[in-house]
Amino acid sequence: MMKRQPQWIVVGVDGMPGSETSVDFAVEEAIRTNADLRLVHVLPKAPPGMYPVMPTLSPLETQRFGQRVLREAAQRTGELREAGRVTTRLVNGARVASLLHAAGDAELLVLGDHRRSLLGCVVTSSVLLGVAARAATPVVAVPDSWRGRESAGPVVVAVKSAEVPPAFVRNALEIARARGTRLVVLRAWDLPTEYDDMIVVRVDAAVIAQDAHEALRGLVRRALDGLPQAARTVDVEIRVVHGQPARVVIEASEDADLLLLARRPHAFPRGHLGATGRTVLLEAHCPTEVVSWPREARDWDLVLETDGYADKAMDEAPTR
Repeated sequence: MMKRQPQWIVVGVDGMPGSETSVDFAVEEAIRTNADLRLVHVLPKAPPGMYPVMPTLSPLETQRFGQRVLREAAQRTGELREAGRVTTRLVNGARVASLLHAAGDAELLVLGDHRRSLLGCVVTSSVLLGVAARAATPVVAVPDSWRGRESAGPVVVAVKSAEVPPAFVRNALEIARARGTRLVVLRAWDLPTEYDDMIVVRVDAAVIAQDAHEALRGLVRRALDGLPQAARTVDVEIRVVHGQPARVVIEASEDADLLLLARRPHAFPRGHLGATGRTVLLEAHCPTEVVSWPREARDWDLVLETDGYADKAMDEAPTR
């Protein structure tokens, strides 16, 4: 019998409520994908020349606090911990850089998003956005309001147009199949505010929506090429909505199981998470996965930006 080669899901934990939901989400993913968990806590590091972050705690006290955070997080992993599939790692350094390093060999990096206080928002948002903007590993942000899969909502993949890489939708189809749920391919469209009303008045919005709908059907057909028959049975809904993209996608996340976003590869080694993507990541109601694309995908644009023009397509992109 061949020994199972472990796959890793890394979870950043900090002892705040968002950590609890991120661990719970990661446990579900680890059981579903047969992966192991690595819980990581980054001890605070004061910038050179700055007053210490926690002046009332000694280094030993700080270390003990971090160990307690990891211990309490591990207690939430249940059968995975009992099976020896959970490890913990305590590191000292800059949070974003440390989490990126810890996720270097992982299949997925999971972070919580604490939204209940101004301080929590400032701290977790800066770390979450910093990691999501730079990680080579797919990053999932789990809102602290998430309570597990109480109902089988759809996987929602947001696309800008039918010119996005078929591999992006293909990956979403595989995820929906693995979760036993349907896929919603969502395109939100509008134009700059000063032009939108004029153009919509002159052009029948229903015609625009119908054309976009047919184009997305073609995208889904291309995405299905090469997939096993099981993935071809996924129920796919194509949804075209006229409205501000961030608002439309956030509303769609209310009943979703998972929301998929991608970073623009333009001019950045690991892509760029634009203002719309950052807004969605911080405000979505369901776990949101940000996918990184290779540098050679630089001619493809982020699914959520709105400039009124179709972008060039990339034939292939990595899937998870």
